[in-house]
Parts: sequence; C-alpha cells; structure tokens
Amino acid sequence: MLLSTSGSIGKPKLTRISYYNIEEELRIGTREFRICAGQKGMRILPVEHVFGLAFCLYHWHVGGCVVTTDVHVISSRFDHLYDEERIQNIAGIPFHYRILMKKGFWKEQRRISRLNCAMDAGAKLDENDQYALISLLQEKFVICYGQTECTPIVTTAAFKNAKDKPGTVGRLVPGVKASVDEKESYRSDHRRDYRCCLR
Repeated sequence: MLLSTSGSIGKPKLTRISYYNIEEELRIGTREFRICAGQKGMRILPVEHVFGLAFCLYHWHVGGCVVTTDVHVISSRFDHLYDEERIQNIAGIPFHYRILMKKGFWKEQRRISRLNCAMDAGAKLDENDQYALISLLQEKFVICYGQTECTPIVTTAAFKNAKDKPGTVGRLVPGVKASVDEKESYRSDHRRDYRCCLR
C-alpha cells in the first residue's frame, strides 16, 4: 500500500507500507495506548492519514469499535455524539486539541473519567496547550512522534505532571531504533532531525 507523507519538510512523497509494517504497528500501538476489546474510539483524522488509519486498525485488531463522522470538533454536534457513543479513545493533531480546549470540552468530568487515551501527533503542540492538557488528562494524554515511513509511531510521552519532563520527545516504543543526525536540518532552522526505523 502507498500512503502519502504530510510534506512537512518539503514536497509530499508516497511511502510503501508493507503488511509487516502494519502488523508491527498494531502490536506496538494497542499496547502503548492500552486499547482492548470493547473499547470505542472516535475518528477525527482522515483514514488516508497514516495516524488516522492506525487509530482505526488499533481498535479493529482487538475487537473494538470506531465511530466515524464528518462532524467537525468545533461543532456542538461533535460533543453530543462523543457523549452519546461514550467514546473512550481519540486521536488528533494540535489544531483539534486547541479547539477542544477553547470550547471547554474537557470541563465535563465524565468525559475525562471515561477516557482511556487521547493521542496527539502530526505537529508540535504549543507548550501552554500541552501544560493544560496534561494538567487535565494527566497520563491519559499521550504525545506521539513518528513518520509515515514508520507507520507511524516511534516515540510516546505521557505524564502525570506537565512539569515532569519539559522538552522531551518521549521514549522509544519497543522494536524501534532511533538516532539523531546533527548534520541534518529541518526546513531552514537547523533543528535536529530524528531518524527512526523498525528494527
């Protein structure tokens, strides 16, 4: 299968994904995010997005359920559907979580108590948003890093206290080897480039 990269460091390209890639991601992802049979997720990301696809596969692999909708997170209909379906897992990008924070989505305590995992990936999360989300959701909020080439998660970070590990990219998930190439640049600001691959 060919999936497109986001193009965040240049022109998007197609990446070949094998059955082995998907099998390994399912093994890693269901354990990292504590997804098990009977749990229900709500798909926010498009299925052609590698993280959106992985989110669906995590649930289907263990006998869970995914609620799919075209209702945007900014709509009050999203809140109603989330509550009506008793959602336990979501996966989004910083933009989605910023909207949920601004609309006071997490003020409803029952949503937090029912939540198993809220996964964030796709871009750097603003530090203020990160602090607020970890303060509210604690270890239920998981910041992920990865690439389409890795299908897609290579590191995860979850904290009980937002001040515990400032600036970390998280820990490597089992089966992943990563290195930092100081010579590489990201766009033009010369930030470190993290190169990761499945062993």
